[in-house]
Amino acid sequence: MKIEQGGTRVIFIFSNIVVKIPKLKVIRPFIRFFHHLINRQVEEKLMAFDQTSVVKAILRYFLSGIIANRFEHYYSKKHKNFDEIIHVYGLCFGMILIQKRVSVVEEEDERWKNFLRCLIKKGIKDIDLLVARNFGWDNGKMKVLDYGRIETIREVYKLKFL
Repeated sequence: MKIEQGGTRVIFIFSNIVVKIPKLKVIRPFIRFFHHLINRQVEEKLMAFDQTSVVKAILRYFLSGIIANRFEHYYSKKHKNFDEIIHVYGLCFGMILIQKRVSVVEEEDERWKNFLRCLIKKGIKDIDLLVARNFGWDNGKMKVLDYGRIETIREVYKLKFL
């Protein structure tokens, strides 16, 4: 077993599955809040999470890992024939995501470099789609591993570029 960390989740990698568990954000948000308070950036930073409500923004920040897992599960189940993503096996307790393990795409891979150039040329700006580790090889095809944000999946679905 191997353990890796993403921005919002901890990933446990087993021989044939990966388990994604949301990170609990407790201390860091308070430190960042006081930093932004001193720099008078609180509202600006919160609005990056939700344009409509400060309360929603705070909840989205604290629950971002859970939201990502639930979205990946929902999207995978709703779009079973969508072949551009690594599908989810299941979601336990509404929080723990189980997904097929695939080989992660390496930054040095020429196929990735060509693909990245194509994304940039097409004007893709979603950060999740510009990072090799968010893609994996499944039966020789490059697919998206991390699609826990609606913005990411909109780009993947809209372009069907994989």
